[in-house]
Amino acid sequence: DTLAELLQVAQAKEVQLYVKLPCSETELVCDPDRISQVFSNVIGNAIKFVPEKTGVVEIGCLSRGDESDEVTFYVKDNGPGIAKDALPHIFDRFWQAHQQRQAGAGLGLAIAYGIIKSHCGRIWAESTVGQGTTLFFTVPTVASPLAKKIINRAIDSCEKVGGKVA
Repeated sequence: DTLAELLQVAQAKEVQLYVKLPCSETELVCDPDRISQVFSNVIGNAIKFVPEKTGVVEIGCLSRGDESDEVTFYVKDNGPGIAKDALPHIFDRFWQAHQQRQAGAGLGLAIAYGIIKSHCGRIWAESTVGQGTTLFFTVPTVASPLAKKIINRAIDSCEKVGGKVA
């Protein structure tokens, strides 16, 4: 379980990890394994950049009701924040803020970006230097017109490799 593994990492660093998922049981159109990877990459980054012992990471969900076209998830931290001029680059492959270089290849957010885009979702960050960063991403719901687009894309991909869709 992704969250359980990240909780262990947070505990080792003495970081507070809060989960606030008040969203109703809305059906999402997604590959659960890939969305789990997005959570892992984004939460892992947040834990990596918050201070030891005083770090706080909050994972949550913003819902606009059962009929909404999408669900918005967020990961908020009290890390050093990201400068405005650096913010547009955080989803670039191999990119890391010079003053915040950490272990890793700089691929986690680029991978998360690709996964969310492949689900017809959106991903972005808001940050204030010295206060922290909140990263948001959306996943379409079954009620979304995008759901049909995603399903058709999956059917086309299956058929291209000789698969049959019942």
